[in-house]
Amino acid sequence: MWRQTSVHNALSHLDPYFDRKLYDRSQAEVLERTGDLERAEAAAWAAVIGAAVRDEADPARMPARDDGGRLPDRVPGPAALVRVADALAARSRRPPRSRPRRGPREPGPGREDPAAVNLVVYLAAFVFGMTSVLLFRRPRRATLADPLTLSTCAAIILGALVLVCAAPATLATVNSLTGITNFGAPLTYGMLCAYSCAVLVLLINWRGGSRERVRRMVLRSVAAYGLLVAVIVVLFLLADADTERLTDLDTYYANTPFMREMILLYLVGHSAAMLVMCAVCVKWGREVGGCCGPGCG
Repeated sequence: MWRQTSVHNALSHLDPYFDRKLYDRSQAEVLERTGDLERAEAAAWAAVIGAAVRDEADPARMPARDDGGRLPDRVPGPAALVRVADALAARSRRPPRSRPRRGPREPGPGREDPAAVNLVVYLAAFVFGMTSVLLFRRPRRATLADPLTLSTCAAIILGALVLVCAAPATLATVNSLTGITNFGAPLTYGMLCAYSCAVLVLLINWRGGSRERVRRMVLRSVAAYGLLVAVIVVLFLLADADTERLTDLDTYYANTPFMREMILLYLVGHSAAMLVMCAVCVKWGREVGGCCGPGCG
């Protein structure tokens, strides 16, 4: 009984909030589905009352209506109030609708513009690559025959290539040319692993030592990161990555089998090289002063 009384009280305050279009649409949908006019009317009243409650709670959301907010001539009687109350109870128990998957978002405030990202990344790659020119200010001392100079140039060039490969325009071009969706990802990750290896080789040559020892450590570093690149490619081939992602592949496929392992491997490989570089540089910084390397003067 208390449910019917609550519905009756709601109807007495419904006039300014009554949405005729919502009433007619809800009634038509239920009537078409069930063929029961009384059930359709009850569902329509339940929809209108539910909308009115939301509008009253937040008047700013109340839509403008051109029907004058007039209630229909036929309002629920005592028997119909029971059906309306049942319809309202059913609406309250209905699970929330799942949101449809959104398509690509247009650039806006707080969102990345691919054109701007391409410009910044390509500019950074150019500046980074041009720093290798500084090595040849003294041609008699800096030649590619010197392992230290060669490893330094290799690290700089590979770092610049990593930036070029990571640009959305490059990724899209690589994917299109190869015909393999997201093929730019293992290419970029492999290039990043090669850069990490080049950094370790640079540190090995910078530290110096016997030629045999340097050669052995360089070969070990190249073998380790070469194996890492091979595993990354194999994991990519095993993964299901059919949706092209140019700017958020890591987060989009973070829970996808084989893709998550691939992402984790390249992060571990790069992080290991950077940690070694930082540790060695801190250690050398405490041991030497002034020029920090062979051939300085």
